Amino acid sequence: MPDIESQLNEYRWTEQLALKDRALAAASEGITISDARLPDNPLIYVNSGFEKLTGYSAESIIGKNCRFLQGPESDPSASEEIRRALREQRDCVVEILNYQKDGTPFWNRLSITPVRDADRKVTHYIGVQTDITARKNAEDALRQAKEELEVANSRMKTELEMAARIQRTMLPPAHVSLRGANLSWIFHPCDELAGDTLNFIPLDGERVVLY
Repeated sequence: MPDIESQLNEYRWTEQLALKDRALAAASEGITISDARLPDNPLIYVNSGFEKLTGYSAESIIGKNCRFLQGPESDPSASEEIRRALREQRDCVVEILNYQKDGTPFWNRLSITPVRDADRKVTHYIGVQTDITARKNAEDALRQAKEELEVANSRMKTELEMAARIQRTMLPPAHVSLRGANLSWIFHPCDELAGDTLNFIPLDGERVVLY
């Protein structure tokens, strides 16, 4: 009969495996495991987080390659980075536009990590999918707001330059000489669409009106 210590070790091992299974199933992120030893690296496990994220049931996708999440707007360079990482058997993190079962797009931060056996041979890949759609939408909104602000600033600059040119046409000559006096002015464009005006109006040879 097995001794008590062996039974306890077996119990601990069984409990650890059960705990790992529960942790994977309960994770909010999508978690997948694919078999690198089989043709086309098919999925052999997906957790409930993956099912909720993508809308696909585990039964409908086990045995398929995970590329079915890609669609018409998925970035080819991100797809190529995934393929390159698999060929080189290394870690990979990409942000790629994927599609749920009903066609709804979502931004996926995909992390792929190879699993090696005792001989350092890659046997499986673990994938972690995180929905970053909200962050991407916020970045897009910020970028659009910045572009709109740049357009508004450019338009304001153009309007200020036009206003400055109009204001210059209303100014008198830069130098006016009178008997015993010289009048001069310097033009400083305003920072907003407003400003003062200036003029010299000679009345006769000795008097001048300034306003």
